[in-house]
Amino acid sequence: MTSDARARGIEQRSLRFGIVANAVMTLAGCLAHVLTGSSALLLDGLYSAVLIGSSLIASRISRNVVRPPDRAWPYGYKGQEALYVLFRSLVLLGVIGFGLSSSLGTLIDWWRGAEIAPLTL
Repeated sequence: MTSDARARGIEQRSLRFGIVANAVMTLAGCLAHVLTGSSALLLDGLYSAVLIGSSLIASRISRNVVRPPDRAWPYGYKGQEALYVLFRSLVLLGVIGFGLSSSLGTLIDWWRGAEIAPLTL
């Protein structure tokens, strides 16, 4: 086994471990949100869910990178990594935007004198 193949194997195992760990974190974050009503915990769960999808796509791209150039990808498949990083960043910005808008909405409601529901611990 070459060192490049060994490195790809390690990368694939690491990505699988990350998928499982993030799945546990997604379930824990969403369950904690349901039990406590904390938007911060929901944001953590959503962030972990994005990381699951990201790891699945990264795993596929990792297998594609070693393929030789063809008609669809004349300069090779390494360009998929740049597209992956671009779209992953955009999705993460969306999750952060959701968290920011939720927090700002709560702050504005508090500033106007609305009753803010306490967390259930």
